[in-house]
Formats: sequence, C-alpha cells, structure tokens
Amino acid sequence: FVKLMFVKLWADKKLRRNHATRDLFRDEHATIMLPREAVLFSEHWVKQRQGEGVENPINDMFIQLRKEIEKDIELRRKKRIFTKNEDLGLRPDTVLDVVKRLEHVDLFGIDEDLNGRLFETFLNATMRGRDLGQFFTPRSVVKMMTEIAELRVTREYQDRVLDGCCGSGGFLIEALTVMRNKVRENSSFSAQEKHDLIERVANDCIYGIDYGKDPPLARIARINMYLHGDGGSRIYYADGLDKSVDDKAMADPEIIQNIGELRSALSDHKFDVVLTNPPFSMKKESKNPSEKRVLEQYSLAKRSKATSTIRPSLRSSEMFLERYWDVLRPGGRLITVIDETLLSSSDFGYVREFIRQRFLIRAIISLPGDTFRRSGSRVKTSVLVLEKKESIEDTQPNWFYFFAEHIGLDDLNTKASEQDITEARQKAEREAQSIIVGFRGYMNGNNATNILGPDRITDRLDLRNCVPMFGRMAESWEAHGVEVKKLSEVVRVVDKPMRPSDHPDELFTLVKVSYSGKCEVEGEKQGQRIRPATMQRIATGQIIFSTIRATDGAVGIVHPELDGALVSGSYTVFMCDEPHDAAYLWSVLRSHELRADMQSLSPGSGRYTTYWPGVGEVLVPWPSDERRKEIGDGLIDLWERERELVRHRQGALAHLEILGVESEESRRRWTVSKAPQ
Repeated sequence: FVKLMFVKLWADKKLRRNHATRDLFRDEHATIMLPREAVLFSEHWVKQRQGEGVENPINDMFIQLRKEIEKDIELRRKKRIFTKNEDLGLRPDTVLDVVKRLEHVDLFGIDEDLNGRLFETFLNATMRGRDLGQFFTPRSVVKMMTEIAELRVTREYQDRVLDGCCGSGGFLIEALTVMRNKVRENSSFSAQEKHDLIERVANDCIYGIDYGKDPPLARIARINMYLHGDGGSRIYYADGLDKSVDDKAMADPEIIQNIGELRSALSDHKFDVVLTNPPFSMKKESKNPSEKRVLEQYSLAKRSKATSTIRPSLRSSEMFLERYWDVLRPGGRLITVIDETLLSSSDFGYVREFIRQRFLIRAIISLPGDTFRRSGSRVKTSVLVLEKKESIEDTQPNWFYFFAEHIGLDDLNTKASEQDITEARQKAEREAQSIIVGFRGYMNGNNATNILGPDRITDRLDLRNCVPMFGRMAESWEAHGVEVKKLSEVVRVVDKPMRPSDHPDELFTLVKVSYSGKCEVEGEKQGQRIRPATMQRIATGQIIFSTIRATDGAVGIVHPELDGALVSGSYTVFMCDEPHDAAYLWSVLRSHELRADMQSLSPGSGRYTTYWPGVGEVLVPWPSDERRKEIGDGLIDLWERERELVRHRQGALAHLEILGVESEESRRRWTVSKAPQ
C-alpha cells in the first residue's frame, strides 16, 4: 500500500510539472478538472492498458519510479527505500480498487504531514501493540520538545539536527516541518530563496541513525520522511552508539558507502540540536566481544579514572548521553526523553555526575506515567533539556521545571470516542503550550514561575525529589494546632515470618491489599502449595502496607475475619498502640498528599517502592488523642456496618442456594461453557 502511495505521489507530481497541465494547478484551493487521458493513475487508464494486454500497469509505473530513485541513489542524492528488483506485491484487482479510491485526490498538493499520517496509519495496522509502540513517541511530546529547541533557519545559518536512534523518524519529521514552515512564513525571502533554503534544510540539516533490522527502521524512517516532503537523504543504517562508526560487519557496498558518509558527518560537523527518545531497556554488555569494543569507547563505562576496567554493561540511554555530548557543538542543545531510573537511583549517580559536569541543565519536565503505554512500558519518564557547556568551568544557573499531567496521553486507542480523542488532544496541546511559554520566559530571563536554583540538583534529578514538596503540609498542620510526627514514631513494625512448607497440610488464607485500601482474600492453599519460602501472619487491627503499591493506595486494615491469614514479603505490617490510631493512620496514609510524599522518597521509575525504614520518614498529622479516637472509631464502626450489610445480603440471597441455582454444579456448568473474554 505504501508503494501505491509512492506511485500516486509520483504521478501527481508529474501532472503538476507536465507542460500541458501544469497551469491548471495555479489555484491551490480549487477543484481541478483534468483531461481524462492525462491522468495515468486512474481506473480508465488501468483498464485501457489491461485491454492492451498489460496485466498490472500500475506495477510498471512503480518499476519506473523505482528506477528513477535508483539513479538518485547512484548519484548519492538519496538513500535506499526499495530493493533493486522490488515489485508491487498486490493483486491487480486490489490495485484497481485502491486506484479508484485515490484517483480524484491530489496527494502531491496536500499538506506533507497528512501523507505521513497516512503512512503511520498503515504502519499502525501492520505492527500492532507493543511492537509499534517501541518506535513512536507520542506526537504531543515530539511537538513540545521540538518547539523548545527553538530551531534556527536564516539565510546565514541553519541548525543541524540529529536523532541517533530515530525509529520511524518522528522527531526528524517535526524538525523538518518546523524549519520548513519558518522559511515559508518569512515574507522577506523570495520564492527562489524559500525553495533553496527548504532544499538545504531537507538535504543537509536533518540527520537520523537507527540500527533496527526487524523491522528495518532506517528504511521506514526514509519512507516516512519522503512522504513528509523529503527523501530521507541523511537517514543512516548504523549503530548510533559506535563512536568509530565501524563498517566491518557490513557486506553491502552501498551500506558501507553510507556509513563512510555518516562517519565524515559526525567527525566534520558539530550538531546544533539533538532531539531524541533513546530506548530504555537496551544495553551493551562487556561479555559480548563486539559490544565490549563499543563500551571501551565510553568514559561512562570506566569504573573510575584511575582504572581501565569497565562496567559489565551500560544502558543505551546513558551511552547516548555521552555520544550526543561528543557530536554537539559547544552551546548545542540536547533535548531527550529519559527514564527516571537514571535520574533517581543510587546505581546511576555516575551518570548524573556526567550530566552536571558536561552540560548545563536548562529544564526537567516530568511526563505522566502513562505516556508510553502504547509500547507497553510503565516506566516513569522525564524530558531533559541540556546545553553543552562552552567550558567545563561553566556553573549551573537556575533551571525550569514542569510536572506534566496531560501531555503524551492524547494518543488514545481506536475504541475511544471522537469527543474523548478531541478532549485529550486539547488538554495535551494546552499543557504543551504552557510548557513552551514558561520555558521561553525562563530563557529570556523573565521572572517566570517554575524556576529553581542549582542547589536543587546536587544529587537526584527527578522532579519529585528536586522540587521541595516533601512534607510541605507540616507548617500548615502545626498552624492549625496539629502535632507533626514521623510515621516511625507512631507505628512499630511487626515481623513474624513463618515457613508455610513447615505446615504442608494446613490450609491457609492468603490476603492481598487492593488499591481501594481493602484487605481481600486472594485464595486458600495448603502450606505445601504456597510458592514463597516465607510469609507473614497478620492479626486484627494491623496495618498492611504494600511496599510496591502503597503509592497507589494499597494500604489496608486487618479485620477480624482475616485474623491469622498470611501476606507475602511484599508487604510491611505495622501495629499501633490503639485500634483507633491504626484506623486513623489508614485514612491519612491513603491520602494523595502522603502518597505523593512516598513517591518523593522512592527512587524507582516504574513501581514506586516504599521500603521500611525509609517510609518511616513520612510526616503525618497527629491530632489530639480525642480527635484521633473520634476519627478512628468512626471508621471502625463504618467497617462493621459494611460487614453487617454483607451478612444481610448473603441472608437475603440464601434462597438461591436452596433452589439449587447457585450450587457448585451450576457454577461449574457456567464456567465451562462461557464465551472468551
């Protein structure tokens, strides 16, 4: 189908340049009536050619187009999109059906972005779900990052842009679009100047690299760029992390020639802007000889300056930070998506030190946790805006920050209503505009909001730690006469591990805590069938605190019917001196404010783990004994009423069991015959 789009674009371009028809295209907005014989991409022409004995005339057009592109490849003006002997792999009747649908539309005359979106729709249908998500950054994130880059294009100077892991080319296409529009909107340029500048930007300023083979991402990016108005002349199939830009593993002479061209570009030119979203999970390992060769090129791989030993592995996302520093000119901008593990975990302190030593941090923009849900990723991410230091002695100035709530959440699935899609996009656009305006205000030296000093980025770089919000309510509580205590001062940890395997025949009730704060029966198992080696016995009135989901509300109270049940080691069990204090704490610990404080303490980027004793630092409001008892006893009474309602409901429905319609046999009959979910 993409090949058909290429043929259609090519045919429409020829119509615009044909001496007999070109004058008809003067009015860009008019409906154009063309002589039927002039339109080759049409049902009439196809059937006429088939009547002359040509089985698939559109395939002949594709072959002619492919040969024209081949000439540009030989002249080194374009990079390969199709293989040398590639044909159109659709049946003639299918081709004719598509031709009938497209013949009245001028694809060459519409906005380049629409052709690109058409291609992405085809790609979406081909590479579903997780596979597709790896190669797309949400459009609102791409547009926001590109606007922040403030790309320059004047008569004298045009920014050179790079994405070293370009995927399907989203950042490069947006950079091309922004720069091209700046040229088109500049009324001081003549028509010829606009044409020449747009050609220069498309052919000399937009660089992409990708090493993906399945699917062949460099070729996909070239196709995407071509359909957005450029032939992808600077998209390379190569390992963007290999500083030597080695071609020894390549056999194809054309690829070797392209890599030589890339090697020259990376060594001779210093790039002005990098726009990128490096893969989060890929890594290079020293146990692999070819990957070790690349690792040895990186200062980040060395354990210390005093030794030549290297780390066993590096994530590609941290390696790209160093690689981009290499190719940026002093003062150049790196705008990258980054997983917050690198920004927060103690394991990656050396990466943050590298950032602070080599770059000025201009902005940190926290993205919503579901930004990359299309890829199946649950990793918390941020956008870093970095500026390569002119001198290593440059000192960090104030910097801009923003907690995004909507941006990146506008790529809804196909089942969403048109209204939901529109609302999501509007929210993302408004928020992106707020970020852009705020950042530009900061860069212009305005007294904008969301600005912090360099003292806030001396260690961790994740905003939930950098922005001083932890315990922010303490002064307000004290002002209202409420005492403030650490959690560790009002609870004690109950640690009573037991080995289920020591009781192989005993039947145990297993409990989990839901996000709604309820202790729920997960099942019943004999000791010999319980997988964890150790479990924890729980007792009435205890607080069950999920170390991996407490920030989502998974904090529960043990009710009498669950006394003696078991929870896994992923829970911490707390006890208070009074039952009402436990109930009161349950309500406070599940509040959004304290859950946000727990997130501030956590260094994770996927699940926010909150282990003891660290979580003991959380500050809690501690009203008078009388007030705590009033709140706690009220909750305990409410829970008893809820259990009483359940008992009444069970009694009211007892007749169903008497009638036999809720028997075990009925349940089994329903289970074995139900439809798939």
